[in-house]
Amino acid sequence: MFKKVLSALLAVMMVVSVMAVGVASAGAAVSDNFTPEANKLYFDVEGTGWEMGAKDKIGFYMVGGDFDTEDNATKPLGWGAKKLLGKAVEGETGLFAIEPGALTDANGKNYVLTEGVQYKIIFARSVSNSWVNQTCPLYFTTDCLGHVAYSDGTEMENDVDSTKKSKTVYWSGIDPKENGPALVITSIGNVVGSCVEQGKTTYDLFETFISEEKDDFKGKTGLQNARYYTVEQAKTKTEQQMIDDIGTALGLTKDDVQKAFTDTAVETAWKYEDSTIVGPAPHEHTPGDPVAIEEGRVPATCEEAGSHVEVTYCTECGEEISRETVTDNALGHINPLLFVEEVPATATVDGVMAHYECTRCNKKFSDAQGQVEVTDADLVIKATHEQGDADASGAVDTTDVTVIQRVLAEIEVQSYDEVGADADGDEIVDIIDASLIQRVDAGMTDFAAWNAKHPNKWSAE
Repeated sequence: MFKKVLSALLAVMMVVSVMAVGVASAGAAVSDNFTPEANKLYFDVEGTGWEMGAKDKIGFYMVGGDFDTEDNATKPLGWGAKKLLGKAVEGETGLFAIEPGALTDANGKNYVLTEGVQYKIIFARSVSNSWVNQTCPLYFTTDCLGHVAYSDGTEMENDVDSTKKSKTVYWSGIDPKENGPALVITSIGNVVGSCVEQGKTTYDLFETFISEEKDDFKGKTGLQNARYYTVEQAKTKTEQQMIDDIGTALGLTKDDVQKAFTDTAVETAWKYEDSTIVGPAPHEHTPGDPVAIEEGRVPATCEEAGSHVEVTYCTECGEEISRETVTDNALGHINPLLFVEEVPATATVDGVMAHYECTRCNKKFSDAQGQVEVTDADLVIKATHEQGDADASGAVDTTDVTVIQRVLAEIEVQSYDEVGADADGDEIVDIIDASLIQRVDAGMTDFAAWNAKHPNKWSAE
């Protein structure tokens, strides 16, 4: 409703209200053994100063959010509805409670509060079923269930009727900027409250104030209404001063204010060059502990240093403050080194010398201190091949001839030593090797005589 306000009264009220940003002391009437129920909302009357009669009650008026929408069919009960009267908590006449989920709405269905959606609640004193004193609008979500709303004794200017004051209320244990007194610009241009409506900013609030027509102001915008009562009628401020005070209270800059007027094409006497808005002080970061990130990480090895990147973020705003590349020292070999026992060579298979091994990098060493590194080739124990022993039986006989013949014919054999089969030592296994074995087996020659006459790998050994 569009209100008429006396100039004398306005002169007192025109000091711009400061947004409440701290949680006031509860001063609650809650007893030590009181345990709130997680499905109820509570209101503590004690801090209000209201004189509660024996039959007086507290009304819980809930609006906003997604009520009466496609997503939530809840149709809230109107102001003064008897169903919205809370019940006094047993033994606590100053503490009232209501269970929203047990209420039936205007369509006879139970109220539904959607998790994560912000609603608005006003508490009112009911005398003989008439709602009289009331609090300021207080935002709440399902996170506030099981919490007590209380007054710290201060009052806020009503955003529509500046001649009225409402008790300021908060939620116990809830940040008033998250769910607290609704942040509003009043009908005469004051800023009160602490909590911006969910999904909106203080800039949105200002832009709505200067451009949106409201039924409460008979089709005028908030700016037009405040301009009439504050600038034209009361003459307590110029439009420049009023806009500067609003911008300062909302934490806006003069660039924000100018942008709002430009975007909405609203005419104003406010001038950028004459503005006294300083804007919020630059945010001072509070660095947290450095956090290691995987990006850019170079893993350290046993012998070589690595590196990783550590990022420091502000604990308040989350912005990255700095990042630094930190060197990671070489890990060193696993101590003690793993001892690997010798694997003896056989007549056909090479063996491996005893050695030590790091189980992290798999490097091998000849000593337990890891001072002398060796390769796989260094550790080989050569197999003890016998000249002419093609089947690795330990004896040279006609069976070896047969093995060579079968191998050359690509017929599978049970045991085969390719090195031993190369009887003439020319690095090729062929029928000549079979013939030499036959000659040795027949006593026509022996390997020693052959090697002396034909120097080869066998004689070289």
